[in-house]
Amino acid sequence: KPPDVVWEFGSASTWKGDATKKKQRYRQWGVSEYWLFDPQGDLHNPRLQGFQLVNGRYRRLPSELRGSSLLSVKSPLLGLEQHFDGQRLRLWDPVAKEYLRTGRESERERLKAEARLERECARSLEADKRAAAAEERAAAAEAQAAELRAENAELRASAASLRK
Repeated sequence: KPPDVVWEFGSASTWKGDATKKKQRYRQWGVSEYWLFDPQGDLHNPRLQGFQLVNGRYRRLPSELRGSSLLSVKSPLLGLEQHFDGQRLRLWDPVAKEYLRTGRESERERLKAEARLERECARSLEADKRAAAAEERAAAAEAQAAELRAENAELRASAASLRK
């Protein structure tokens, strides 16, 4: 099965083929969406273009300029918007109202979560140590109280025998 979505990132050596031969090949294979992105801005206008396969032909997806520099094109297949802000191409989830994380962002979040977990484990271990120490002190106090009760009982017994 061919992929459902293909992205081509243009370069000076491949951009003409990306927009012609490859596009035709992907159409023949039945690739549902075909995307062209020109990171440098000197090959395609606009720099981000999306195409959807409709009745065997690619139809260009509408793009929208938001604000002064955010180019947005929605992927009907993925349900995501592709945003290009002049620096970065990002995938926006309109339902979650957030960008999908990059690999670097995911790794950073994973490391933060691991650090939080390590701190929580250390706090939990420390709390367990304090609880164990408190239990030891309570057991020692209970043993001492039992000894004192025994001594007290012996003293009462001695006092009682002296009174007789």
